[in-house]
Amino acid sequence: MAVATLRRALAAGTGCIVTLRNYRRDETPFWNEVTLAPLRDAADQVIAYVGVQADVTARVEADRQRALQAAVLDATAEGIYGLDHAGRCTFINPAAAALLGYTPAEVLGRDMHALIHHHRRDGTPYPPDACPIHQAAAGGQGVRVVDEVIWRRDGTAVPVAYAAQPMAGTGFAGAVVTLVDVTERERAEQERAALLARERTARAEAEAAVAQRDHLLSLAAHDLRTPLAALIGEVQLRQRRLQRGRPLSAEEQGAFLATLHALLHRQVAVVSEVTDAAYVRMGERLALRVESMDLGALAREVADMLAHAHGTGAAAIDVAAAAGVVIAGDRDRLARVLQNIIGNAVKYSPAAAPVQVSVRAEGGGAVVVVRDAGVGIPAGEVDQAFTPFYRASTARGFAGTGLGLAGARAIVAQHGGTIALQSAPGVGTTVTITLPGAEGAARGS
Repeated sequence: MAVATLRRALAAGTGCIVTLRNYRRDETPFWNEVTLAPLRDAADQVIAYVGVQADVTARVEADRQRALQAAVLDATAEGIYGLDHAGRCTFINPAAAALLGYTPAEVLGRDMHALIHHHRRDGTPYPPDACPIHQAAAGGQGVRVVDEVIWRRDGTAVPVAYAAQPMAGTGFAGAVVTLVDVTERERAEQERAALLARERTARAEAEAAVAQRDHLLSLAAHDLRTPLAALIGEVQLRQRRLQRGRPLSAEEQGAFLATLHALLHRQVAVVSEVTDAAYVRMGERLALRVESMDLGALAREVADMLAHAHGTGAAAIDVAAAAGVVIAGDRDRLARVLQNIIGNAVKYSPAAAPVQVSVRAEGGGAVVVVRDAGVGIPAGEVDQAFTPFYRASTARGFAGTGLGLAGARAIVAQHGGTIALQSAPGVGTTVTITLPGAEGAARGS
């Protein structure tokens, strides 16, 4: 192409400058810049040419190297820009300009720290003297940073990893900076951390569930052994009397059967309590067998059963029930609710302080209030009273699974009712249960 340019100039009688690839005597190539100018006579006719040659091999190679570097910079997806000793931009590739939201022309010559690195990730100012990039450009050491942000033209922060390398030994002052947008990497790391956290939580919950299961089985076994031991004792006592030829009177037989009934009912209640707790923990609804019932009569029945179970050394139970308080619900489960609430009141009360149970109709439904003068629950623990397996600090030394109140709340809630507790140490506890009337639709089936 250079030769063709030279021929056209000669044919037209004009001057030209061309760069030709020539060979030296030793056949090594070099680049020769030829400057050709015509000499004209008085009639403006070309009579000769004056030519000047110069070896421009170094310049051509430098230009080719710069072109190659520019092509590499343009092609790479990694952001790259250069700084002079004062931190001003000397070059920037398209990837870096796109990451920053500027065109290359808008960035060249600008103070890059003031433009894109002026604040830290948390929004606090980033002094130039503390900036590793600024220090590298001023002749410091090369750095690699993976946890900072740069600020785009639109004011948004972009998490980046960057390296800043001083241009020492190149004949230029300043530094070359490479930028990588790590937004996706950080998002992936956050998602991975969240997944690990969920796995740890799930593992902890599983371990806690196993521990709770073992604890529950231990407590349930204890609660089952207690009435069984009492039952065995009653049977052995009657056997010894029969062996001695002292049969039971009709009154004694009735009392014995009532005690057996109460102890067996208590065992059934413990098993049902554990079963219902498992259903509730799995998020399943209880299967209710709804029927119409007299809530006052049910309260008296439960109070009589508990009186036989606890014996004469326990607190008495006084029931004040209005007549005709009829509701719709699962009789067995509501009986267990009353057994838990009234039974707790008896268990935690001194023998000289009777437990007060009242049943009344109210607002088309029913209200049951169980009041005791027992050990009470500290104010800071009242909110946890209905948590499965939770037992108040004042309950230490008393048998129990920690499932009674939690199960009672689940049963009452599924009936469409509410249960509330007020308590104070040394004063006692009052539990209030509200249930819809016979015409109200109980939840569940």
